Amino acid sequence: MSEQYEYLVRGALLQCSCGSCQRRLNLPLCHGVYIGKNPVMNSGDYIPEVNVMSFGTCSKTGSKCMPGFAGYAPWLNVNRRLIVGDEDKYALTTNSYLECVTGGRITVVSSGQEYKMTENDYLNSDSYYESKGYSSMMKSSYGLSSEESKLYLKAYKLLSNEARQKKLKDKKKIYFIYSKLASLCDNYDGGKGRRWKITANIPSTKETKVYLKKIGMSDKEVKDLHKSVNHQHINSSKKDLAHEWIGYAIFSADTLLHNFLDGTIGNLNALGSYKGDVFSTRMGTDDMNSDLDSTNTYNRMLSGKEPLDVILDYNKKIENGKINRVDEFLKFYGNGSTQEGLKYIKKDLLTIDIGSQYISSGSKSLIQDALFTNSIVNSGVILNGEEHFNNVLKLTNRNQLIDVLNGDGTKNRNEDSDTVKHYKKIKKTKDDFIKYLEDGMSK
Repeated sequence: MSEQYEYLVRGALLQCSCGSCQRRLNLPLCHGVYIGKNPVMNSGDYIPEVNVMSFGTCSKTGSKCMPGFAGYAPWLNVNRRLIVGDEDKYALTTNSYLECVTGGRITVVSSGQEYKMTENDYLNSDSYYESKGYSSMMKSSYGLSSEESKLYLKAYKLLSNEARQKKLKDKKKIYFIYSKLASLCDNYDGGKGRRWKITANIPSTKETKVYLKKIGMSDKEVKDLHKSVNHQHINSSKKDLAHEWIGYAIFSADTLLHNFLDGTIGNLNALGSYKGDVFSTRMGTDDMNSDLDSTNTYNRMLSGKEPLDVILDYNKKIENGKINRVDEFLKFYGNGSTQEGLKYIKKDLLTIDIGSQYISSGSKSLIQDALFTNSIVNSGVILNGEEHFNNVLKLTNRNQLIDVLNGDGTKNRNEDSDTVKHYKKIKKTKDDFIKYLEDGMSK
C-alpha cells in the first residue's frame, strides 16, 4: 500500500511536542512552484522567525519555545523525488518533521492546502516589513535607529501573534496591542497614572515588561525597548510614537468605565488627543502631528487591515506628500468637509467640559477625582462624600477659564496670578493649534 501524504504549502500548520501552541509555516518569498494558488515549501524553509515561529512556551525550559536546529537543511523525511525551486531543495510533506536542539519534535498538523493565506500571515517575517521600508520609516518619522526599530517590530509581532491566538479582531486587537505598548512609556504607566487606568485600563509598565518576557523577549530586549520608548517620547521632534500608541489605546478601549465616562466628562477620544494636549498646554509640533496621525491611522485601521501595515503605509505617504494629514483629520470631524471640521475643532476647544476643565488644573494627584465629578452630580453616586467633591471643585474656576479662552481679558482679575497666567498659556496653546490647522489645510 502506497504511503499517503500531502505536500506542504505556505500556511501549513505545525506543532512542537514541547510547545504550548501551534504556528503556521511562513514563506516570505515563493519558490515558483504552486499547488493551485498556494506556494509550495521546500527543505530550505526552516529559518527560525522567518519560516518557523515560536511555539509559545517551552515545557522543557519554561521560556519562549523558539526552535533551534543543528546542521544544514534539518527537515527530515522529505520527498527527495521532487525538487522545489533551487537544486537540492526538496518538497516537504505531511510526513516531514524537524528536531529542535532543545529536544522537541516539530511535526505537521495540516498541509496548509486547506488554508487561505492573507497578508497578515507575513507578520512573522522581518523581511516582509523591511521590503516595505519599515526601518527607513521608523527613522524618518520617529528618529529611531535600525536596532531600535527591530526591537519595536519584535514586540509588535509578539503581541500581534498573541492577539491572533486569542482570536482578537478589529478594535479588540488594536486595544490589546497598543494598551501594552503605550504602558512602556513612563508617562502612560497605568499603575502610577490613574487617569490612564481609568480612561483605558492601561496596564502598569511593570506588568507589560513581565508580559513581553513571558511571550518571547529577553530581559535585555525589554529593558532596551523601555529605555528607547521613553527617550523617543522625551526627545521627539517630528512625531511622538508613545503619544500615538496611547491614542490608539484610548480610541479602542471598550471597558465599562471607559464607556460610562465617554460623553459624561467629555469626548474621551478628543481628551485623549488634541483637546487634552491643548488644556494641559503640553503641545509641541510633534504632539500636533501625532494627535492628527493617531486619529487618521486609527480610522484606517478600522477597515480590518493589520495595524502596523496601516501605520507604515500612512507614514510613507505623509513623507511623499500623498496625504495631507490636516485635511484628513478635519474631514473626519467635518463629515467630509475641511471647513466644517475646522469649525467643529474651534467650537470644541471653547467647550469647557468636565474633562478639559480638570486637565487644565494641572493636577495629577486629583485627576481621578476630576474624571468622576460630573458623573457624581448626574448619577447621584457618592464617592468619598462631600469633602471629596469640594476638593475637586477648588481645582479650577470654570468661568474664569472661559473668559480667557474667549479673549475677554481677565475682567478685573489679578493679571499676575498664577491661575490667570496658566489660563493664558492654555489660550496660546489653543491658538497655536488652530493656526497649525489653518496653515496645514489645503487652501
